[in-house]
Amino acid sequence: MKNDLPYPEVGTVLTGRIVSFRDGAAMMDIGYRSKALLTPNELCWKDELRPIEEHVALDDVLEVVVTKVKPKSDGWAFVKVSYRKTKPNPWHTAADEHPIGSRAKGTVEHFINFGAIIKLKSGFRALVHNAQLSWLDPKAKASSMFQIGQEIEVIIQLVDMDKRRIHASYKQTTEDPWATFLQHFPIGSVTTGIVDRLAEFGTFLRLPNGCVGLLHKSQVLPTDPPFSPGDSVIVVIRDFDSQKQRIALGRAQ
Repeated sequence: MKNDLPYPEVGTVLTGRIVSFRDGAAMMDIGYRSKALLTPNELCWKDELRPIEEHVALDDVLEVVVTKVKPKSDGWAFVKVSYRKTKPNPWHTAADEHPIGSRAKGTVEHFINFGAIIKLKSGFRALVHNAQLSWLDPKAKASSMFQIGQEIEVIIQLVDMDKRRIHASYKQTTEDPWATFLQHFPIGSVTTGIVDRLAEFGTFLRLPNGCVGLLHKSQVLPTDPPFSPGDSVIVVIRDFDSQKQRIALGRAQ
């Protein structure tokens, strides 16, 4: 594997051997004066999140392609190589495999500050943002809703082949209670709500479908006993604003 040139050219396909691991990456002997660096994200198209030692071992021989060469003044060079680029890129067909709006099953792999990373059955990973967890709870967090290893179903929202990114929604696998509210609770209909919280201007009640409406204090008779969280109250639907997600309630007589 020796070569008279001090380093290869970008695009060269060659065979190298894993000789060491350093800072989460692998160093390869590629037969030139300089060793080559193989990072985890250049090893696999899909499983780059796993430690590189779970993919390759010392003395493994791989065919790689040179992706970067930075010559040094001493005749050596900093060389980077890619193993995955010697293989077909599955992201070229990711949008066909996961069309926008399609359902997919996956396993919760780990949590990040703003959501969860799901490993889909296809091997691709998808981000489920906290904002895509619940129709009713804007403060919902993936780390509180799911467990590592839990299998869930999601709806595909975005497939970006260039950035190798998939976004998915958990809440879209269920009916949006705000979008269908009037189908179940027409204006003037009577239902029962549970006191969710109290405010100076009224009482917020959680209705049977999970939506929260306001019973303004002007709708409560002076003779009515004060409400407490958890109380059941029979109310009438007075008004509904789907855009602002507001429900005005009245006390059913």
